[in-house]
Amino acid sequence: MHTLVAILLSTVWNIGQPAPGREHFDIFLVSGQSNAKVEYAEGIRRAIEDSHGWTNPIILHQNHSGQPMKRWIDGVNGNYFFNNLFFADFWSTHHTSGLETLIRSIRENGDTFSIAGFFWFQGESDSGFYGEILEYDDRFRFMLDQISLLHNRGRPVPFVITAVDYNHDLEDQLEHPVKLFNFMRQTQFQLASESPVGLASDSRGWPRLDLWHIGDQSDPNGQYYLLNDFGYEQGTLFAEAFGPPPCPADISAPFRILDSNDVQYFYRLYLSLDPSADFTGDGVIDFFDVAAFFGAFELGCP
Repeated sequence: MHTLVAILLSTVWNIGQPAPGREHFDIFLVSGQSNAKVEYAEGIRRAIEDSHGWTNPIILHQNHSGQPMKRWIDGVNGNYFFNNLFFADFWSTHHTSGLETLIRSIRENGDTFSIAGFFWFQGESDSGFYGEILEYDDRFRFMLDQISLLHNRGRPVPFVITAVDYNHDLEDQLEHPVKLFNFMRQTQFQLASESPVGLASDSRGWPRLDLWHIGDQSDPNGQYYLLNDFGYEQGTLFAEAFGPPPCPADISAPFRILDSNDVQYFYRLYLSLDPSADFTGDGVIDFFDVAAFFGAFELGCP
């Protein structure tokens, strides 16, 4: 720890450059298949804004009805690769994906960004295939890791994954055994529980219009408005778990633990002139921010 601090101090003493950009934006990715409708994304947006935890949050909503995980990430046994929906949504060789288009507009305006969160409502299309469920966990992790490496300087992206379900009054319409579907749910819950930056949200118990889709035909706000409520519930859980940390120096996962990971992340933020390194809030990245960071680090978390 002391060696790392000494290197950091000696490296950054004379840098002191103005922080680039006029604004910093936090991007929240909302994606999945048919249940990840615009109403779902709108509920998440309301919750994030109501939390007042992020100054400039942006919701990027992209969903693809009826699509299995392998349309984003394919491959088996650790040999995974991008598929067409990953190229459409998150990264492409021509940099025309939805996320890259948003990032380009932010950068062209002289502003900065980070990927602040990921909301995923998908899995119904995988739930009937044992082999697809076995690969689901690792494919999801690969997808999120690649988004982190490509767009977030390797910083972990906190996520909420929805545990899918069906209308139990229409159980006879399932084309596969219930135990296989429960294996899908178990996989999604376990995926979240094994990550320091993951949460699982259960869709079981929410009214459904048909076998799969959350909604209420008689809702005066629209048949899918319940998805707005569902998204708001998820966004609130996310804000409570991953909103501003209880101490400023707690900037890396696992959150609420101060350790050398926080020092290393601050070092990276500082060298890249990331606005998050402006610990004094004066709009300049300089040695005073280093001093402020380590002062906060010494104080610890309440």
